Amino acid sequence: MKRDHPADRLDKEQKEAVESTAQHTLVVAGPGSGKTTVLTARYIRCLEEGYSPEELCAITFTNRAACQMRHRIEKALGKPVSLPFIDTFHGLALKVLKKLKSFRLYGREDTVELLKGLGVTKPVRTAERLSLIKNLVLREPSKDEEEALRLYTKELKQRGALDLDDLLVELSMVLEDGGGPSFSYILVDEFQDINPLQAHLIRLFTEKGAGLFAIGDPDQSIYGFRGANLEGFLRFKESYPEARLVTLTRNYRSFEPIVLSATRLIEHNKDRIAHPVEAVRKGGNRIVHARLPSDRAEAEFVANQIETLMGGLSSLGTKGESGDYTFSDFAVLFRTHRQILLFEEVFRASSIPYRVVSIPEGIRRLADELKVAEEALSPDTIVELAKRVGLSEEQVGFVLSLAEECATKEELTERLILMDIPDVAGIEADRVTLLTMHAAKGLEFRVVFVAGCDDGIIPLKGEDIEEERRLFYVAMTRAAERLYLTGADRRRACEDTLKKSRFIGDIPREFVEEHQIRRKKKRPFQRGLFD
Repeated sequence: MKRDHPADRLDKEQKEAVESTAQHTLVVAGPGSGKTTVLTARYIRCLEEGYSPEELCAITFTNRAACQMRHRIEKALGKPVSLPFIDTFHGLALKVLKKLKSFRLYGREDTVELLKGLGVTKPVRTAERLSLIKNLVLREPSKDEEEALRLYTKELKQRGALDLDDLLVELSMVLEDGGGPSFSYILVDEFQDINPLQAHLIRLFTEKGAGLFAIGDPDQSIYGFRGANLEGFLRFKESYPEARLVTLTRNYRSFEPIVLSATRLIEHNKDRIAHPVEAVRKGGNRIVHARLPSDRAEAEFVANQIETLMGGLSSLGTKGESGDYTFSDFAVLFRTHRQILLFEEVFRASSIPYRVVSIPEGIRRLADELKVAEEALSPDTIVELAKRVGLSEEQVGFVLSLAEECATKEELTERLILMDIPDVAGIEADRVTLLTMHAAKGLEFRVVFVAGCDDGIIPLKGEDIEEERRLFYVAMTRAAERLYLTGADRRRACEDTLKKSRFIGDIPREFVEEHQIRRKKKRPFQRGLFD
């Protein structure tokens, strides 16, 4: 295996972060600043300083990120190597607890079904509330919630099962009792998105002597609904007074108009760590803001622009500008899932291949099939079961790659249960990607369309305005070359005329190319000469 060391291509700021000698280091890393490269280089530096993989723990936000990090480290070292503690919080907890006791793992769907069996009238909502209680987010549950938690916990115990939240609760109890692994260093990715229970786990590891290397971007904290607490990032120095703060200011991903526009947008937030940002890629096109008469016209506009950039003719009257794009270079981002349906309809009519990023029902069904399968774990068995539950060719390939890292059928089943939407977002296929703004976190595309830029949708009515602005910031910064912000005056789900998103006004006019496309008026009927 050819050596490819990330330290060979670090800039000055990245090198400062990787070579920090402080016991605890916080790295503020904006979009496109090489966060993954820095995290990987730091891990490798620890190995080169004599620490063994068993002494190092790297926690990523998704299973996909953990797989990518392991692959990069092996590539840098030029050989396969065992890296047992590069995982998500849940993956780490599962690994530790499995060595201590035997249990069945319940996913979200299992939790809902169990609550239904207990007679809970709103099982999905109750499951969400119980999760917030366990993650130390909901501190004062109602009496009904306390009773539901008591009955639910009792039933889980009788079944010899733990749910996903229990993994973290049980791990914290093990660490509080002095058990569990001790690490020399713990590296945490996406630090801005940890919740109170995860922050507690990190504190327990550092109290056992671990140094902490945390990296993330407070401007990309978008999981408040899951209990993510930005305060842990903003008050890092209070928690770790001797910590060193390093900021990565260079964006290597996006052209300058996109970087400057997104920066001006996020500067309107108050709860943030202000820092300069520099676009390495100068020049580039201005952002296109297109206002359409209807949601169908919006979807047709997006389809038309994709065809244009693929070499066709634009609704704006311009010829295809490139022709060097593939469908996988495009993504359309939405605030809510229900917006996607109309785009699917229009894309099918336009013969544009697409994929919708979500956890395929087949993945859940495959986990169920594996639970009862009598055959030994083999590629042929996996392919047969995966096709039986309706997985696509790309999804089958993803499951096979996941299986390569699993020693047993049970381990693969548990990995599938742990999967979340971001884990499947990176499955490659030559199709346009349709996904929510949350699912787009951590991804990049050459061309991005953010649909539904209307007040009430972006920002979503009733939601925290600063988190909504951070979410829009995440969406904008997924684009490397071209960014389109589209909206509609009327939508089928809304009777009122909509106004453009207030966030559009946060972007300086010099970075925006405006297009107002009006509904074509019907020509008045004119009688013929002999009528």
